[in-house]
Amino acid sequence: MIMPSIQELIAKFYRSDEEHAEESAQAVIDAFLQSETFLIARIPETKKFFISMESGQQTAIFFSERDTFEKFAVHCMNSGIHVDAVEFAKDRQQLLFAELWRCGFTRIMIDFLPVYLNISLFDVFTPPDYSDKPLAYRPIIAPRMTGKILFLMQQIQTGKADGNQEVDTLTELYHSPFFTGADILNINGKRAMQINGQENADGTKTLLLFTDMKEYTAVPHPSGEVPSIVWYPDIKEIMKQGFQTLVINSASSTPLTLDSELLNATEQLATGQTENFTFTEMENANTFKMTDIENPPEDLIQALCAELPNYQQVKSAYLRVMQSDQKLIPSYFLILEAPTAMKASARTIFQAVEKYLQGYHFECTALEKPELAKLIGKTKPFYKKKKVGFLK
Repeated sequence: MIMPSIQELIAKFYRSDEEHAEESAQAVIDAFLQSETFLIARIPETKKFFISMESGQQTAIFFSERDTFEKFAVHCMNSGIHVDAVEFAKDRQQLLFAELWRCGFTRIMIDFLPVYLNISLFDVFTPPDYSDKPLAYRPIIAPRMTGKILFLMQQIQTGKADGNQEVDTLTELYHSPFFTGADILNINGKRAMQINGQENADGTKTLLLFTDMKEYTAVPHPSGEVPSIVWYPDIKEIMKQGFQTLVINSASSTPLTLDSELLNATEQLATGQTENFTFTEMENANTFKMTDIENPPEDLIQALCAELPNYQQVKSAYLRVMQSDQKLIPSYFLILEAPTAMKASARTIFQAVEKYLQGYHFECTALEKPELAKLIGKTKPFYKKKKVGFLK
């Protein structure tokens, strides 16, 4: 008897009525678990599993056949994303599921086209229960944080990142525990902890943080050093002890690096005490790396064009993308040909278009010629003030 393929079983699931849907889904899961081999999508540059966000949940995509994956790869390529696939044998299933859990995945998608089944990772895997162990003795303490970093870095690497992922990642950092290496000292009969970190060639120090013991043990540590648990308030205090930067999961192919300024902004982001707007003075604007936007968001451009006529002093406006060391995600940079005393008006402009920013930070500056030319390069204005009267 020829067994139906997984694609055929998934198609049957879609045809099932409500009474038989659960049974049909289970048939797909059973066939998937019995497969001798299967494929999982991966980002080749980082060798990390591809993350698809499905209803806000981190999802891994499995394929029962090579040609099914090829259709998915073409779909991704059309969106500018390069993926490959890694093959796993049945005897490595549970190890793979455990690794997905460590990396923050909560769902898996079986196949992609023409039909697929999206299920909870925990339908096929039961994670170990460490609830009876102190945090310091658990091998995995922050899988959600690992996942946030992986997704942020995937989006940056594929050019799909926006400010939402930066905020999500920093918010998770604010709420997550981390391992860091420390020496336990006895000072005047009292137990004290000395954080070691990493000494850099330029004389600076980097605080190393880890989301689990796999990441911690991937880095060499001095003899006698022990992993210790730290939270955001601890990290802020430790950074004052001569550390210039911190790196999370430094041995990973996708480490996350933050400086003190970005770390300090984390609390504001996590508690909603920050505004996604900056007015930049001319002397600072010249230090930023800016590029043109190939396809500026139409909604944003339309909103700006509707708002800018309210400001008679604005003669023209340009929109570029700005990258600075203080932000993981590029910002939209609005350059106004206008008097420099525009800060209050610029904030009003931001408030009028905020809902069209898609999570991006919004920077603005106001310049008059000839300084304007230094920032706009060859960028064409998307807005020009309409002239009235005889001098049109």
